[in-house]
Amino acid sequence: MNIQVSEWGWEFVAECFRRFQGEGVFYLFFAAALLYMVFLTWRRQGQWEKGALGYFLLLALTVYNPLLITKIVDVLDMDDEYYRFIWLLPFTVLISWLAVSLEEKIKHRWGRAVLIVCMAALLAFPGKSILARGLTMAENLYKVPDELIEISELIHEDSEDAEPRAAMDFDLIVLMGQYDPSIQLALAYSDISYMESQADTDYKDRFPPNMLSQMHIYQVLYREKEIEGAEFQGALSYLDTDYVVVKKTYPNMPYLYSQGLTWMAETDTYVILKLEGASG
Repeated sequence: MNIQVSEWGWEFVAECFRRFQGEGVFYLFFAAALLYMVFLTWRRQGQWEKGALGYFLLLALTVYNPLLITKIVDVLDMDDEYYRFIWLLPFTVLISWLAVSLEEKIKHRWGRAVLIVCMAALLAFPGKSILARGLTMAENLYKVPDELIEISELIHEDSEDAEPRAAMDFDLIVLMGQYDPSIQLALAYSDISYMESQADTDYKDRFPPNMLSQMHIYQVLYREKEIEGAEFQGALSYLDTDYVVVKKTYPNMPYLYSQGLTWMAETDTYVILKLEGASG
């Protein structure tokens, strides 16, 4: 979500919630369910509600405690991963429980129908419709772009290695890791995130050879810089990276060719380059 503890401080947790919520109002129903649970517990009418409140109290004191979690996130450098902890909250279960509990309190059928319609409308309409940007069907059974599959097949057809290694355009990295794990990535998504945080520091004196090689690849492919000498070619060789996949619009294509890469294949959007002398 690109939210940094260093920037938001104690508001880090609240900002994660705001962005996670988006334009919906289901958080209001969730908050209402918690308040209703507290009310039932206070009135001694709830049975499992008391135990459930203990669960939420534990989360409030630990995972969602801004005084504690901001320090932990900063030390562990997990700014981009923290938002996943929001899924620890059982939104669907608690909102459903609230609807059923309120529905049971209403004696007349028409009153129940009105309640259900109102809750459904408040949950559905405040958010953004999936049709807002147009409803597109998946291109294939794997639900990944056809070009991704084509790139995978082209690399495997050329390579003699069952697990070839490639440096890829950022848009391909996550999906390729999911679709075809046999293609080893010179830089995975987590590597790129770390390199981005270190690119403007004095990393050359601190990085071991493998990380320094990854930084060279990061600077060329993702910052579109030209590294002097043959450091980029050396980085590819050091990491046993035989293939480089970039968009046809990549602005420094002549530089890539000067670094020992040759055209191997292409798709509608991407060019697949191969390191000279590589067996694949």
